[in-house]
Amino acid sequence: MMTGVPRRPRRLRQLLSSDLFLCIQVTICSFLIMAGFVALRGTFRALNAPLGFDPHGAVIVHVDLSRVQSGKNTAQTILDALSRLPGVAEVGAISRLPMTGGLHGSPVFPSGSLHLHADEAAFRAYVFSVSPTYLRVARTRIIAGLDSPSGNDSSEQGAAVVNEVFATKMWPSKNALGQEFIYEGRQIRVLGVTETGKYHDLEESQQPVLYLLMSPVSTEEMEYVARTALMPRDLASQLSHSLNTGNTDIPIEARTWGSVLQGETFRVHVAMLTLGTLALLAGMLAVTGVFGTATYSLSRRMKEFGIFVALGAQRPALLQAALGRTFAVLIVGTLSGMLLGVFTGPLWGWLAYETRPNDPVVISATLLAMLLLGTLASVLPARRVLFANAGKLLRRE
Repeated sequence: MMTGVPRRPRRLRQLLSSDLFLCIQVTICSFLIMAGFVALRGTFRALNAPLGFDPHGAVIVHVDLSRVQSGKNTAQTILDALSRLPGVAEVGAISRLPMTGGLHGSPVFPSGSLHLHADEAAFRAYVFSVSPTYLRVARTRIIAGLDSPSGNDSSEQGAAVVNEVFATKMWPSKNALGQEFIYEGRQIRVLGVTETGKYHDLEESQQPVLYLLMSPVSTEEMEYVARTALMPRDLASQLSHSLNTGNTDIPIEARTWGSVLQGETFRVHVAMLTLGTLALLAGMLAVTGVFGTATYSLSRRMKEFGIFVALGAQRPALLQAALGRTFAVLIVGTLSGMLLGVFTGPLWGWLAYETRPNDPVVISATLLAMLLLGTLASVLPARRVLFANAGKLLRRE
């Protein structure tokens, strides 16, 4: 007399529980792998985002004028000294480097405005004071107007270059070239229009910007951009030697422009490293999970496969019978993890630059990765069935 739970229902429950466990495991793995691809895609976009300037091959020089005797070395003097150094191709100056934080919009008014109160401004714009050569040195693309404003266009004469957003906001149906607006009580004439870039940080929306042209450059502290093949240390040393006429300790700091921007891209790299590591671990977990489940499932059905082989089943049919259930669970788990990623997409904004889980590239990469991992994990268990003879399979419990 047999007692206890029948053997077949018990095996069925074991298979179902293993399938459920595998489905949950694959769901988590798929979610984490998708997160890794989101971080990778976001990092690629961040590193190739249109900044509105090109930091490659440029060195930023900062001279602390507060520690220099008044009237000794003005910003224009430093700019001229830099331009004369051997190995320096071009030099420009800007009041504050873009994407270094701390920017605040300043009110601008349409030409002819009588009430110049901040609450009656047309809008607020980021304002940079620049030398006439800065835009060319920074490789900022000029869309319309002068490719390189001349030194005769000084800030005292009220000349500026604006970006596309500024031009569209101030004159939506007019050509911005030659138009005028009011900034700090002065009439400013537009000499050119540049591309729109990034000014405060990578995540900001498009902002209106105006570049006030200064010639000669004022005595306020400026940041100097030099196109040069010299190392920053060598450039600083040569400039210090050039400026040291009686003053033997002029504070000069030189760094590559790329290193200046590292603080802004640090979060993007950290997100990629963290999520990439989690995605790698998730991939390993998916492989071991699928391999273990497939091996367990096949070991319980060896006699069944032996009957299939004895009856003349071909390899494709045998492979479908052996791994069809496992791959069905793999597909369900993968889709569940991806749906979880898509639904939680709005929470991922701080992790990746302009990338969400519903990005077609991310979805395709996740599907392909999970398919490859599932295939890799199923190869060894499948070989045991495909290359075994019927007699050996029928003798297995």
